[in-house]
Amino acid sequence: MTSSDLTKPIEWPLKPIDHELQHAVEQFYYREAQLLDYQKYEDWLALMTEDVRYWMPIRTSHISRDKALEYIPPGGNAHFDEDYESLRARIRGRLSGLNWTEDPPSRSRHIVNNVIVRQTEDSAVLEVSSAFLCYRNRLERMTDIYVGERRDILHRVTNGLGFKISQRTILLDQSTITANNLSQFF
Repeated sequence: MTSSDLTKPIEWPLKPIDHELQHAVEQFYYREAQLLDYQKYEDWLALMTEDVRYWMPIRTSHISRDKALEYIPPGGNAHFDEDYESLRARIRGRLSGLNWTEDPPSRSRHIVNNVIVRQTEDSAVLEVSSAFLCYRNRLERMTDIYVGERRDILHRVTNGLGFKISQRTILLDQSTITANNLSQFF
């Protein structure tokens, strides 16, 4: 998947993949969600390759004929445009107890569904699209709900959970984020 393809849907037709691979990818995502919900951020970071790109472009509203302009392209402004080191720094900040945006910490629930797996030319690399819902509650009345799609590049590995994420593009369905802060991992 090239940078210009990051916001485009996975193309059809897809070659069928075996049920074992589909199941393994889904289990990987369910475990990843559990790590985030249990605030096991260092374990979650271990699911990333050291050259990971974690990107959430800003979404804008356009009329139908300008739909191609819906997301700010790579290199422009983004909610997140991070690498391994910046993700690690955010995690260190959370774990330090000095990060006011997450102290006390949020409670979250990540729900992952509609997992579509596409085998690439390289049998060790997969393109995966998944729908997500992330519920976040902090303090007594701070509640945020994020809904969208994630586009990932997964690499098969022989240890851990069987895959590592080398690229994640997070496409929120909402164009206006009303949360007090955007500190969640998706």
